[in-house]
Amino acid sequence: MYGLWKTNESGTQCADRCISLADYGSVYDGYVNNRLFITIFFSETLKFSGSQIGMLFSLHALTGMFAALPAGISNDRITSRIMVMISLILQTVSFALMSLVKSFWLFLPVFFLWSLSSWLFRWSMDTQFLKTAASEDVGSRIGFYQALRFIGLTIGTIFSGYSIAMLDFETTLMAVGGVCLLLAIPSAYLKSTQVSKVRLAEYKADFSNRKVILFALWLLLFASHWGAEQTSYGLFLKKTCI
Repeated sequence: MYGLWKTNESGTQCADRCISLADYGSVYDGYVNNRLFITIFFSETLKFSGSQIGMLFSLHALTGMFAALPAGISNDRITSRIMVMISLILQTVSFALMSLVKSFWLFLPVFFLWSLSSWLFRWSMDTQFLKTAASEDVGSRIGFYQALRFIGLTIGTIFSGYSIAMLDFETTLMAVGGVCLLLAIPSAYLKSTQVSKVRLAEYKADFSNRKVILFALWLLLFASHWGAEQTSYGLFLKKTCI
């Protein structure tokens, strides 16, 4: 994907772009299944209460917040390619366990594992892109990269909806876990990113930057609606439109 993948000597990138599209599209099958539809699974199949569902998605958000810095340090000290592979394998395990566990208190650590691995995947893929994208023509590269994400989002929504309707949640979660495991194979062909030992003082300097702080505060306000949507939107559609 425009420098994300290893290319042959002739410089052909068509196959690489197709692999990238399949990579993101398939992973978003799992992403959409767990964001848009899984609240219905929680409520109707597992019989979780509204407060329990809210607790799970709060855990997901907190996991992203507290794991961001360690994940960033890991992507500096270990190649992002390895981090992507690790996150996909962890997602495979978490999807399989989510299809089996029924108790809320047992489901809680499983959901934490999925949250951690899904955030790690997204951060590592973004880091992979930023570290391997050439300086020229950055705008079109970012546009292509984001376009694949939303194409995957569309494919994932359709795939997950039909899969759940024809099969069930448990089978769909198992299938998505299998897809994540398969995706670990082409991920091994991502370009190796440069590693370095960045001092903690450098991270502290970034967080002390006023522009960074203001942008983070804006993101905090902007992202506040995501929690409400993730927790209630799927249930709302189920109860009012079906």
